[in-house]
Amino acid sequence: MAEAPGNLQLPSGYDEEFADEVDEDFLCLICHLPLRKPVLTRCGHRFCNACLEKHFRRQEEQRHPYSCPADRERLDRDRDVFPDNATGRKILSLMIKCPSDGCSWTDELRNKEDHLKTCIKMPIPCPNSCGKERYARDMIPNHIENDCPLTLVSCPYAQMGCNQQFQRRNVDSHLEAATRKHLDLACVKLNSSQAQLVEQRVQLDETQAQLSSTQAQLKNTQETTRKLEEKLEALQTQLETKVNADRGADNKRFIWKIENFSEILRQAKARWNKEQHYEMIKSDPFYTGYYGYKLQVIVRPYLETEALQDDETLLPQETLYFGLASVEGEYDDILPWPFSKKITFTVIDQNQDINERKNLTADLRPSSRAPIFYGRPIGNFAFDSDIMWYLPHEWLQTRDYILNDNLFLQVDVGPDD
Repeated sequence: MAEAPGNLQLPSGYDEEFADEVDEDFLCLICHLPLRKPVLTRCGHRFCNACLEKHFRRQEEQRHPYSCPADRERLDRDRDVFPDNATGRKILSLMIKCPSDGCSWTDELRNKEDHLKTCIKMPIPCPNSCGKERYARDMIPNHIENDCPLTLVSCPYAQMGCNQQFQRRNVDSHLEAATRKHLDLACVKLNSSQAQLVEQRVQLDETQAQLSSTQAQLKNTQETTRKLEEKLEALQTQLETKVNADRGADNKRFIWKIENFSEILRQAKARWNKEQHYEMIKSDPFYTGYYGYKLQVIVRPYLETEALQDDETLLPQETLYFGLASVEGEYDDILPWPFSKKITFTVIDQNQDINERKNLTADLRPSSRAPIFYGRPIGNFAFDSDIMWYLPHEWLQTRDYILNDNLFLQVDVGPDD
């Protein structure tokens, strides 16, 4: 068995905080700690290598023969003591906790030394060897920065021009020795600061003058902007009036793009099936001429009606309804009433080849039997009654009447009777 160093001290076992209780077979019979470098005697007892070496040295000093500390059986030191590597490996596999306060590390005993090399809570000496107490590894930067007497620091008067560096413990002696120098530097700095202050005051005065000028310019600009906005508003009003007039004057035509038609139809059908009530959407109002009537298109996306077949039987069909309403307009006082112009509804075929298009068209005229519905509007809205068109949904699928989920409805206003 290899010789142990002569200055070994008991105990020699692992004095660690194990995660679980250690089996008695893994405890040294001398120090009663988990075995460190375990050895096994011929008589079957296990000891730490260092503990048994200490025992043998004591027997040598007393001139006693070598014997087992457990049962006193005589031993041949070289032939009756063997390294117990298997037990050593089992002990190194036991789970231990980090000995550093505040560290939650838990792992096998064999990994302890590697962990302690990087453990942030492991107490270590100051890298400057200042001789003070140990600090947790994660506190070392703070100690070096703020407390260590051997850290190199700059003179407190560095901003004044003193560029000397020295250990923190020598700050007071430097300040005492360089008092006159620091005073001279402070005077120079003060004079320089006063000169800069005067210069900054001059610059401030110039800036204030520029600000006053800018504010005056801004005020003028705001006034100019206000006048331009008033002109723009007036021009927009004129433009809107002209657009409305042109829209009616140009063949008295209005075109309405109905977007997201499939979703509009789905909602209308769902409400009809649930409540047997129709949905209704309205176009923007439009004029029939420069000083014309103000009208509005009404669309009910889904109705269930009955269609007369060739054999004169009635069968249910799903239809799309178009109607027209008169709306209170600017020129109602000078227009003839009731409204009597011919109306043409057109669902436009969106085929790219204009020559191949086959639009769906209906010519309608208000009935003279019900002039109340097209008399002068009372209030903001007169509901439509006579001018109506029921278009079967199945017709919309025969050509490109619905393209990219858009339907285009054209309304043409004809001449008077």
